[in-house]
Amino acid sequence: MSVSRGALRGGEVTIRGDVSSQFISALMLIAPVLEEGLHITIDGPLVSRSYVQLTAAVMEEFGATVVVGEQEITVPPDGYNPIHYTVEPDFSSAAFPVVAAVLRGGIVRVKKLAQAMEQGDAAIIDIVRTMGAECVIDGDDIVVHSENSRELKPLSLNMNDCSDLVPVVAVLCACAKGTSELTGVGFIRNKESDRLGDVALELTKCGIDVEVLPDGLRIIGGTPRGAVIDTHHDHRVAMAFSVLSVVADGMVIQNADVVSKSWPKFYADISSILGPMAQEN
Repeated sequence: MSVSRGALRGGEVTIRGDVSSQFISALMLIAPVLEEGLHITIDGPLVSRSYVQLTAAVMEEFGATVVVGEQEITVPPDGYNPIHYTVEPDFSSAAFPVVAAVLRGGIVRVKKLAQAMEQGDAAIIDIVRTMGAECVIDGDDIVVHSENSRELKPLSLNMNDCSDLVPVVAVLCACAKGTSELTGVGFIRNKESDRLGDVALELTKCGIDVEVLPDGLRIIGGTPRGAVIDTHHDHRVAMAFSVLSVVADGMVIQNADVVSKSWPKFYADISSILGPMAQEN
C-alpha cells in the first residue's frame, strides 16, 4: 500500500483471509475515501464470507461501489453519500433469546428480526428447526416455540459463514441427545477469546464431554449442571453460558459485565426468560 505523509492514499494490499473477516471489513470501510480506493487481495480462503458481503451491502447503501470476488475485493474512491438509514436488527445478538426460548420451553417473539434475513447469522433459524424447535416468520417478526429441550436432536454443521453463533449453538448442542459436530471455524480461536478451547473448557465444567477438533467442536449432549463460568473476557461466552443457566441450576457468570461490548442491558432485557442468576463482576 502506498502511503503519503500522515495519510493513507490507498492502492493495493494483500491480507490473509483465514484469520478474521473483521480486518477485511475495516479496510473495505475506509477504502471509498482513500485517494486511490483499494484493491484487496485475499491470501488463502476467506472465512466468514457472509460478514464481508454484509459490509459491502451496507457500504453500497451509502453510495460506495464494492466488487467482491473469490480472492479479491475492489473498492474505487467513490466516497460516501449521507442518507437516512435504518439499522436492521442483529441476528448475532438475537440468537441468545432464541436459544434461551428453545431450552426453557415456551414462546418468544423477536420483533422485526425477519427484516435481517440476509445476515449470515440468520442461520440460527434453520439450526433450531433442525434440532427440533419450531421457528416461524410472522410478518417482520420471528417466533420461536419449543415444547421440551430434552428432545433436542444433535447437529452436524459447517459454521464458517455464521461463526459468531458458535458459543450459543455449542450450549444448545450440550443439551441435545447424541453427538454434535460444529466445524469450519478453526479461525475463531483468534476472536475475543479462544472460542473453541475456552467454550470447551467451560462446557466441561458443566459436566459435558467436549472434544476440540482442528476446526471445531465435537459435543456429546447430556444434562448440563451449573458451574462457575470464566467468561475469558468474551461477551459471547458470557451470554451463551447465561442462556445455559435456564437448564443448569447454580450457574455463576464471572466478569458478567463483559456483555457491555455488544449488549449492555443483556441481563435486564432477557430476565423474563433467564430468571434470576448469579453474576460476579
